[in-house]
Amino acid sequence: MDMTRIKRQLAVFIQGLATNHFGLLSIINDIISILLIFVTLNATTHFIICIGISKQYRNAVRELLEYEKPAKAVTITAKSSVASIAITKQLDVRRS
Repeated sequence: MDMTRIKRQLAVFIQGLATNHFGLLSIINDIISILLIFVTLNATTHFIICIGISKQYRNAVRELLEYEKPAKAVTITAKSSVASIAITKQLDVRRS
């Protein structure tokens, strides 16, 4: 288990024991809020570090977010061969 989670669980346990002491409850609630901020920062930095380091993690995130790289434009140029020129000339002769 993560140390932050252990501390948070301990704070919640103490909060359950101190139901009649409102000052102590207020302090415990503040501690829980601070620990939740640490958990959030830990998860955020973990995500950023993994995105920067692991290609497999990046690919998984791209797949999850359905991100596709834009396709490169493909240009097709027509080449005329001797056979196609001959067929074209035969068609022109028949039309006239």
